[in-house]
Order: sequence, then structure tokens, then C-alpha cells
Amino acid sequence: MKTRRLNLPADLPAIIRLDTYLNGERLPSNIEKEYSDYDGDIFIGEIDSKIVGLVSLSTDRWDRVAIIDHLAVDENYRGKELGSELLSCVTKTAINRGTRILCVQTATWNNDAIRFYRRHGFAERGVFPDYIGDGNDMIWLDKKLA
Repeated sequence: MKTRRLNLPADLPAIIRLDTYLNGERLPSNIEKEYSDYDGDIFIGEIDSKIVGLVSLSTDRWDRVAIIDHLAVDENYRGKELGSELLSCVTKTAINRGTRILCVQTATWNNDAIRFYRRHGFAERGVFPDYIGDGNDMIWLDKKLA
């Protein structure tokens, strides 16, 4: 897989498709605005010029903590280590910026994501009840980089 930075609006149709794995069905205009206004780095993964994954990273400069805001892999390409490659891409970016801690949050019911992050050295730091809405708890995981 090849990774590169997001190129809007050319990549928008693929981003809309991948966004459904993260947020369900949303209006394309809302997705475009969110990714256009994103104040961080967005990388996409391609195989044979087809966008099959994305990952985004926001960095707080003052405390050297970075947050993975999105990580999605097309369901037809899962199980092929593409998520690991995307995670490696943002981890290297974070390390190059002197980041101390890399964080991620996900719903507590998203067992596949929780296992994925734990497999990559992330540890649970807390659970926030009803964070994503009534009955939808969020788990916070992080990994020390430096």
C-alpha cells in the first residue's frame, strides 16, 4: 500500500465511502466540510490507485500529545495489515514532531478497534459513559512514544 496526503476535492468520493465506516451515513457536504476544515494531517492509503483507507492525526504542540481522530479501512481490504500500515504512518509523523503520547478514542462496543489498538501497544486509560450519546460509552487508549 502507498500512503499520501489527502487531496480534496479529488479524493472526496472515496473519503465519503470510507467515512461511512466511521460515522454511518452523513451528507457529502458535511463530510467535505469536516475534512476541509480539519486542523491536522490526513493520510490515505492506496492500492493500485484505489483509495482503501484513511487516517488522521491532530497534534497539540504545547504538551506534545497527538490524537488519531479517524482510522478506517475499506471492508474489502481488512485483514491485510493496511490498518497497521496507516497507524505506522501517523506514528512516524508523531515521532518526527517530538510527540510524547499518541492517543485514540473509540466506542466501547467497537471490539475490533479496541483489539487492534491494544495489539499495537495502546493501553486503556479510561471509559467515558454516554460520551457519544445516551448508552454509547467511549474508551480512551494511548501509547507512550518518547
